[in-house]
Amino acid sequence: MHSLSDDLKVGVSLMVHYGNSIDYADDWAGANVAKSASMESIQVQPSVAYRVTDSLSLGAGINANYIKAEQELTVMGQDLGLDADDVAYGWTAGATWDLNQSNRLGLVYRSEVNADLEGDDSLNGTSDYASLNWDNPATVMLSGYHQVSDNSAFVWDVGRVLYSSFETTTIYSELLGMELDIDRHWQDANRYAVGWEYALNSDWTLQTGFSLDESPLDDQHCSADMPLDEIKRYTIGALYRATPELDVAFGLEYADLGTPSVAHESGLLARPAGEYNNSAVAGAVSMNYKF
Repeated sequence: MHSLSDDLKVGVSLMVHYGNSIDYADDWAGANVAKSASMESIQVQPSVAYRVTDSLSLGAGINANYIKAEQELTVMGQDLGLDADDVAYGWTAGATWDLNQSNRLGLVYRSEVNADLEGDDSLNGTSDYASLNWDNPATVMLSGYHQVSDNSAFVWDVGRVLYSSFETTTIYSELLGMELDIDRHWQDANRYAVGWEYALNSDWTLQTGFSLDESPLDDQHCSADMPLDEIKRYTIGALYRATPELDVAFGLEYADLGTPSVAHESGLLARPAGEYNNSAVAGAVSMNYKF
């Protein structure tokens, strides 16, 4: 972040936008849907913010997203591997409103990002052109910050993720000479989060929080490559002010990913019925530098 003036700021962020993977045994009953799948995205976003009045600030940014996907499945008795990537673009716009010295609100909209990933598929040692689409949904978020005392603050946010735009994953294989369509049937879903922070001293601030993400789909539409349910996240962390210019944040998260059920489906992408018991633990480090 850099101050061009008291009212005009510019900045740039580099972050892991999202990442996920799943890995099954080679001989499991749903290998025709997925034996393994992974997708990661790294995002770069330059942005600008302007203080319109003493209480209102506006901001916007353009982001570039490098997205990489890998997937292995069995189609008609043949092991098929896919490795593809793309760079796709989106934008973000937001506003903050200082109600007073102790309370402020924020509103942000992140656009949908449509990627057409291209790369190679492999079949029995032979490789050729392959592609798939990925639509990262738009989100809108309202948040609040409330200074409760000299040492503590309460934070919250309420948002909606427009998952319904992500309708179908289409995988094209030149080797097979065909397209595979995976219908998602996703629905828009809400997100709720609360948090608390406490300043131990001028250098260290402790943080904790909880969030709930509603599931974007019903059990009858749950797929073995993305077995999603509502997500409950429990987090603890700390913020360290190393210098007046540099902040370093550490976090640890436990995510209860729910118990989604997969319904039986016949056909080329037939899948077995079953139930998942999903959870994950993740650590994170981030840095903010003012220059």
